[in-house]
Amino acid sequence: MIPAPDLDPRFGHSPDPRIGRPILKAITRRREPGPPTGKQTEAERPFWGPHPDPAINAIEMAFYGWGQKFLVGMLSGVLGRNVQPRLLVKAGFMPLNANVSGWGRVMDLFKTGQDPVHLMDGWTKVITKLTDALTPAGSAEAAAQGLAMRSHLMFKVGQAIKAPPVLPDWMKAMDIVEPSQVASMEWTKARGMEYATHLQSSTRHALVTELVTSKQAEEGPGKLERRLLERFGQLNRDWRRIALTESAMAVQNGALASVNPDDGWIATWIAAPNACPYCLAQAKKQLKVVAADDPKRNGDTDVWVGKNNIGRSAHPWDKRAGHKRDKAEMYWPCCPAHPNCACHLSLRPAQFAKHLSAYADKVKKAS
Repeated sequence: MIPAPDLDPRFGHSPDPRIGRPILKAITRRREPGPPTGKQTEAERPFWGPHPDPAINAIEMAFYGWGQKFLVGMLSGVLGRNVQPRLLVKAGFMPLNANVSGWGRVMDLFKTGQDPVHLMDGWTKVITKLTDALTPAGSAEAAAQGLAMRSHLMFKVGQAIKAPPVLPDWMKAMDIVEPSQVASMEWTKARGMEYATHLQSSTRHALVTELVTSKQAEEGPGKLERRLLERFGQLNRDWRRIALTESAMAVQNGALASVNPDDGWIATWIAAPNACPYCLAQAKKQLKVVAADDPKRNGDTDVWVGKNNIGRSAHPWDKRAGHKRDKAEMYWPCCPAHPNCACHLSLRPAQFAKHLSAYADKVKKAS
């Protein structure tokens, strides 16, 4: 217990409340929660565990599964055998039981005595064949389309446990979506395509890099295999992280695009069970749903399709730049707020949200 100002020697025995009370207030002021740590954000959502919402989990697994299957196929094709090492099983990989064009050819070239410079052309051609065989024309686009379509239709089917199937004709699918949602779906599809394409190119680059490095070091096939297992494990974790974040963003945009801002909608922040300090501070916060092109939109009080925290931070101090971040660099309320964020926004008509809030206050006072 902190002593009163007139009894505490730190106040110079002064009974003057004009001196003591402000100091006492400063000492006893409740500290605001600081920015979340990495461990706190990771604890909010288990990286390899399912999402608390079964519908969102289905969307995550569908998008993640496409990249996972591609990575397993590439690694199996390079090594010339189905891969089931403990490292990849723990990471969620499933073996691919299929022969594809170029199966084992990369490892066969590696075992020859040729110089790595002369092997580059052959490796590149075989790896390109493997990529084409494992990702037929349009498969990356189909994965991105599926991400966009599932996230938007989820709210139309009452958040069904099983996500709807990918429709074969993208433009036909567009016909059943309101015009106001088309832009949001194209945005989600474009982001999914960007990441899917990046996974293909980064995998090819990683393969060639490890092959050249291992060959120059005169390592044997066993050491090369260990190198590839480690690199593909990292690629798989990176893809998992992308799938979780992009699925959460797609779901938020799907929900926001399903309502007309002109009708007056409120989005209430629902914090996850293991929410980090930042998300807990946002719990029950109400945001007004506005159009993405609204010139009067306010980042602190409004939310819109496409709002995100990419490039922003919850930490007020930029250690790398050595200065304090300004407001434009700090997090603003949106879901997901950060990687591994499991919070979501609950949409209600503004009038309903107002009555609900008033009723909650009435119950609170009565108790």
